[in-house]
Amino acid sequence: MRKIVHYSLIVCILLIQVIIAIFFYNEFVNEKKLKFIENQLKESRSLEGLTESSRKDFRDAQISLQKYMISQDDKDLKSYFASLRKLNDNFDKINEYENVNQGFKNNLGLQKKIR
Repeated sequence: MRKIVHYSLIVCILLIQVIIAIFFYNEFVNEKKLKFIENQLKESRSLEGLTESSRKDFRDAQISLQKYMISQDDKDLKSYFASLRKLNDNFDKINEYENVNQGFKNNLGLQKKIR
């Protein structure tokens, strides 16, 4: 009976070691995936900030142009062109991001094909 108990204890110890090895492997693989997802979230938040800023600059440009059309004041015209320059800078940043990130470029190309 002693042999059976010893062999069963050895099998249990080996089984526990295999379970621990699987746990550490799983944590190592999941950590890589989580870092990838975290990076994707950071990139999407930065793009969200750029698009929100572009939307604000476009709205400001429209308001300045409408004010200029009414008042013919050079200050409003300068404000309009300043907003357009900011908008252009945001578009350039988005274009640079598209060149750096291949996934974003593929997604953008897919959306263009749908339209």
